[in-house]
Amino acid sequence: MNGQMIDRELVRALGPVGDAFLGSFRGLRDVQRGTIPRILEGRDVLVASATASGKTEAILAPLVARTLDRLPTYGSAIRMLLIAPTRALVNDLAARVDGPLGRMGLTCGRQTSDHKDKHARPFVLITTPESFDSMLVRGGRVEGGRVTDHLLAQVSVVFLTRRTCSTALPEETNYPG
Repeated sequence: MNGQMIDRELVRALGPVGDAFLGSFRGLRDVQRGTIPRILEGRDVLVASATASGKTEAILAPLVARTLDRLPTYGSAIRMLLIAPTRALVNDLAARVDGPLGRMGLTCGRQTSDHKDKHARPFVLITTPESFDSMLVRGGRVEGGRVTDHLLAQVSVVFLTRRTCSTALPEETNYPG
């Protein structure tokens, strides 16, 4: 099967998410071809690739597709939480994913010292480690001395687990290291 056929099959496997996230691409990149099937299978992945290589789409498109398959309506709950190391990267990621999510009727928000979107409960919330820590401590509702609900209680996507992560890199590529 040639590369264009593989690309079309992968985009089709993502359903409407494929069109929203990857429809404007001429073809998929190696990191996307290696990552998307693994995430669709539910496998843990660790993706390492150059800047501007398509990692964001390679990871988010299949995660959004899997989340929507499991939870077709999201109501007023945060379903995906992205943690970026800096506010600048939070802003860059939000700008990248807001368009594709919006085309599907989903929302994206930011939670940093500059943006307070957590209360809107977007489908995807992008935050920094510091803001995530604050949300863990302050994001709940307490009744009778017990936490009865938490802002992050319905997040459906977990990015890191204790299980071993497989690397989604093309096998023919040699990376220094």
